[in-house]
Formats: sequence, C-alpha cells, structure tokens
Amino acid sequence: MEHSGDVLIGGIRTSRLSRRELAEAMAGQAATGAKGPGPRLVFDLNGHGLAMSFWDRAYRDDLMTADVVHADGQPLVIASRLLTRTPIAERSATTDMIHDLAAEAQRSGRSFFLLGGTEEVNRACEQKLRALYPGLMIAGRRDGYFSREEEEEVCRA
Repeated sequence: MEHSGDVLIGGIRTSRLSRRELAEAMAGQAATGAKGPGPRLVFDLNGHGLAMSFWDRAYRDDLMTADVVHADGQPLVIASRLLTRTPIAERSATTDMIHDLAAEAQRSGRSFFLLGGTEEVNRACEQKLRALYPGLMIAGRRDGYFSREEEEEVCRA
C-alpha cells in the first residue's frame, strides 16, 4: 500500500494516515492493491524499532519491503511534526489498531489470520476478537513458534 502521503522517518517510509484511514486503506488494499488480491506485509515502528533499523540491516531491509509501516510510537509522531511539513496524523498503536482493523474487516467482509504469540495467547486473542466482532471472519490462526522447515507451510496457511 503506497501513499504519496507517506513520510520518511529515519529513512523509513511511514504512513501518515490516521488509525481509521489506515484500517480503511488496508482493507481496500487487501482486495484491490497493485499487487492484486491477497495479504500485505505490515510493520509497526516505534523508537526502538527505528534505532534497531540502523544496526540490523536485515530488519531495515524488511521494513523497506513492507506494504505499510505505521507509527506505533509517539516519538515518531513528534519527530514527524518537528522534522517534516507533513506530520503523521496520530500514533497507531497495534494494540488499538487491531480493533480498527477488525471492525473494518467485519464491515467489509475481509478476513484475519492470527499469527504469533504462544498457543494460549493466540487462542485467547481469537476468542476475544470473536466475542467483540461476531461477524469477523478468522481464516486461521497459528502460534509464532515454528521451525524454519515449517515456514513454507505456515505461509501457505
């Protein structure tokens, strides 16, 4: 999802959209993006992640290939206000934004795949999302503990 409204923070293309705008754009892009229908690579970025991107080249490369990088830290919002003419609208904390995305996905008929955390945390997340958003389609889920040999299978799921 590329937007002419992105801003560079530490050389990383970061979305300036509000949480609501991000949710709407991400749901729309999942269906009709330049890459065609399908999943998108989304990263959050905070001060720690930005600092890490300067010494961990692989992490920086991953950030550079993302479809969306959103500001999950207020320091990035403040930096955008001080250093650019086009500041980031607001902090888009993942813990808040998941609700925006779930509501938009429920409204637009898009699905979620929950990947990460322990089995217990992943299951609890699914249960909570199903309770809060009864119309949300959860296409699948998987804990974040798998071997390199299992990566292809996880990606297929």
